[in-house]
Amino acid sequence: MPLTVAFLNPADPSDAFFATLVSFMRRAAENLDVELEVVDCYRDGKVMREKARALVARPEAPEYLLLVNEEGLAVEVLPPA
Repeated sequence: MPLTVAFLNPADPSDAFFATLVSFMRRAAENLDVELEVVDCYRDGKVMREKARALVARPEAPEYLLLVNEEGLAVEVLPPA
């Protein structure tokens, strides 16, 4: 069973920097047999918080959560994770 990883992308899919980053992440995930889920947040702090909480609250949450500590998100999301 592959490792499960979620990336909370603070931007949208058209952001040049994060689009490149996600492209590299997807290639690496394929090569390493990792199931990667990318969740785009469109530079909206409220959306980021809601999606982060939903990810960690799932019955089968991802084993790893990758995020950018934008707007101090990590402090709120990581303790319950």
